[in-house]
Parts: sequence; structure tokens; C-alpha cells
Amino acid sequence: MKPRFDAVDVARGLALIAMAAYHFTWDLAFYGVVERSTPFTPPMRLASHAIGAAFLALAGLSLALAHGRGLRPRPFAIRLTKIAAASVAVTAASYFIAPTALIGFGILHCIGAASLLTLPLLMATFPPPLRGRVREQGFLSPRQPSPLKREGVSPAAPRKTSALAALAGGVLLVAAPFIWSSPAFNQPWLVWLGLGTEPPSTLDWRPLMPWGGVLWIGLGLGLLNPRLPAWTARAAPSRALVFAGRHSLAIYLIHQPILIGLLSSALFLTGANDRLASEAYVKACRPACVEAGGEIAACEHACACVARDAKSAGLASRLSASQVADAERKRLGAIVEACGADPDH
Repeated sequence: MKPRFDAVDVARGLALIAMAAYHFTWDLAFYGVVERSTPFTPPMRLASHAIGAAFLALAGLSLALAHGRGLRPRPFAIRLTKIAAASVAVTAASYFIAPTALIGFGILHCIGAASLLTLPLLMATFPPPLRGRVREQGFLSPRQPSPLKREGVSPAAPRKTSALAALAGGVLLVAAPFIWSSPAFNQPWLVWLGLGTEPPSTLDWRPLMPWGGVLWIGLGLGLLNPRLPAWTARAAPSRALVFAGRHSLAIYLIHQPILIGLLSSALFLTGANDRLASEAYVKACRPACVEAGGEIAACEHACACVARDAKSAGLASRLSASQVADAERKRLGAIVEACGADPDH
């Protein structure tokens, strides 16, 4: 079994915290606690890209640490299977949550595809024929002098070649969308490449180009310098980050349901849910009423009336709901009609 590097796990744990914080802004915007546009502001988009790049670079570095001295087929296949299964789970969940913004190629899909494409590089880092000769001559540890050096053969040479190839390929993948983009790649079955001119409507989109290139660059840097400092995390916060980093896939899959559950519970228990729903309704109602020909003062009064009476009837949270039962719709319709017909209501 390959040794774990605490420094890498700590870095992955920190990236998980940043990711959860970013996703929490989506949850706050969804429930109306902050402006709906908050996740789309330039600073938040920059944060999203930085966090995504960190995860991809760490995934590439992890590949170098795990397979830098030769591809280990079984661990590689197990890891890829887990990522593929998690990707399918994310796509399925997004279909039920937001079918019009289906996640077809998010960060997990990108990690899986980019990792699969690194197979030739990983196989070349320590080719099987050279590996067989090393075993025959008893050279199994990088700390032991290699008998192959007497023959002018350096086991590190293939790894360096793969590292340079990974770096060059990564730069090419990152640059590709800025060089070869075309409307021809806007087709749904090609959009995952990232060479189109129109981004799809989705909750998460990390196309192979440019994002897969970040993983390749992480792989190249890891192959160039395969020996990380032997640092062991001892403090409790560091150990917690190490734990998170070692279970990053599971945490990625469950963190949003947990955050949404905690936030919705807090809003319900404090009564903020009804208040936010009423405020959102009034904010959308007033301009719609004026645009339909109503007087500003009358519109303000009618909208406030609907919000007040809906709250009294226990229907405030249904004012901004996407789906409302027929009985609730009739009750809300009666409230709207009463508030609009009687200016003093």
C-alpha cells in the first residue's frame, strides 16, 4: 500500500472547506437570505474557479504520488470506478433537483475523464520491461542504489519524460478553448469537450478543456518532484483536515444535503422562512402589478395585503413555492382577489 502524505490531505481538506462555503452561498441565495445573484458575482465566480482548480491539481498530484513509479492497475481501476459511480449519482440527483440545469459534466466527470486519459503517461513512467529488470536485480526502493545505473539506464528518465509530456499536454488542454473554439462543438454530445462557444445551462460545468489540463499539470508537477516532505499532522485541527482529505469524495457527495437540511431547519424554527418568502413575494409583486397598469400606491398596498393575509392563513411559505397544491392555490387566489378588490382591506 502506498503511504499517504498528510500535507496533500490537509490541502484537500482546506479545499473542501472552501467548496462548502461557496456552495453555502448558493443555498442562502436559493432561500432568499442573500440576493439571488450573489453566486454569480465576479468575486464568487473567481472563488469557484480557484476551488475547482485546486481540486483538479490535487487530483493530478495524487495520481503522480500513487503511480509515479509505475501504474498500479487495480488501485487505479478502483479509484476510477468510485469516481464514475459518484458522477452518475451527481447527475441523477441534479435531474430530480433541477432538471433544466442537469449536471452532465461537472468536476467529478472531469476528474474521471482526465484521469483516464493519463493512462499512457502513467504506464510510461516506469515501463513494465524496465520494472521487470529492476525486480530481477533487487532494486525496489528509490532509496537503494540502482544496479541499472551501471548499464547507463536511469529509472527516473521515463518519469521525467512523462512529467514533461503531462505539463505540455496540460498547457495545451488549458489553451485549447481559447484557440480552437467553434459553434460546431455546441452540440449536446460534444459540449463536454469545452470547445463550444455557448456554455450549457447547468449547475456545474467543468469541461475537459480547459479544466482537465489543470489535472494534467498537477500530474506533471508531481512526477517532476515525487518526494514530498515527510510531515505528519499532529494537532487536532490538522488531523481533522487529514481525515476530511482522505474521505473527500464521500464528503463531496453528502455536504450539500447536510447544509440544506441545517439551513432549512434553522429558517423554519426561527420563522425566517415565512418572512423571507413574504419579502420575496412583495419584491416581485410590486413591479409586476405596476407593469400591468396598476397605480404604484395601490400596487404596494395590494401586495403588502396579500403577504400579510397569506401569513395569517399559514400560507406565507407557499407564496414563492414552485409547486402548490390545488387547495392552497384556491386559498391564495381568494386572498389575492380580496386584496385587489378592496383597497382598504
